[in-house]
Amino acid sequence: MGEKSVLLKTLTWRHQPFSLLLRWLGVGFFALLTLFPLIWMGATALKSPAEVMTRISANPFNPQFWPTEPWWPNFQVVWLSGIGRGLLTSIFLSVITVTGLLVTTIPAAYAFARLEFAGKNWVYTAVLTTLMIPETVTFIPNFLTVASLHWVDTWQGMTVPFMANAFYIFFLNQYIRQIPQELFDAAAIDGAGTIRTILQLVIPLLSGPLATVIFLEVLGSWNSLLWPLLISQSATWRPVAIALARFTSEEGSQLGLRMAASLFAILPMLIVFLILQRRITETLVRSGIR
Repeated sequence: MGEKSVLLKTLTWRHQPFSLLLRWLGVGFFALLTLFPLIWMGATALKSPAEVMTRISANPFNPQFWPTEPWWPNFQVVWLSGIGRGLLTSIFLSVITVTGLLVTTIPAAYAFARLEFAGKNWVYTAVLTTLMIPETVTFIPNFLTVASLHWVDTWQGMTVPFMANAFYIFFLNQYIRQIPQELFDAAAIDGAGTIRTILQLVIPLLSGPLATVIFLEVLGSWNSLLWPLLISQSATWRPVAIALARFTSEEGSQLGLRMAASLFAILPMLIVFLILQRRITETLVRSGIR
């Protein structure tokens, strides 16, 4: 038994470097495959208009793939064309929307998970039923409501209709149910009320799910196009999605400018994901999604 164990360990040790090398090669290949569009976008955005037409290559190891010198005027032109204003507008609208969403969603999920009140199951079922309604179907009633409140072409009209979401209530409700009852009992013995329990117990324990909710809502708000087109009547509250669509239609032949505009639209979402990705990964692993 001892000799077999030593032989098995020796074979495992000999094959481990090769197995590790294959894993790293596989990860590196898929990482390059995923990042290639972003790399190509950046390389094209840094080329001058002349180089975009002359230095053409799909191989990043070919010198023709890269610009001879970075052409920064592309980014200056794009920023001043309205993309910069749209970018700042989208950041503001995303922050307001996410803040309002958390204020409504966390207490609602907590109430359905831990509180007892008359008609609880009926109300929860009604909330979940709204998940079967396509979002576009709600645009007309939402617009009529917003118009009656005189919120057309305002930040309230752009954000308030999205400050509640049945899916996020359901999502957080599942995690709140998994918190041991003993912790809530201890908080009650300590004299904590509902608000204090949510702030000091529930929210710290839901850092991963909340990071997922924040990222998904920011991503949805950032990519929103139909509702802003319907509700915005001037350039004041047009987000980056509309600014990007208008710019690409006007500068269709200027590939370098289009790639620079796309980078402006993508980079904020990449930064948000990199900040939250560890918490999001933990949430997916704990929920069994891989």
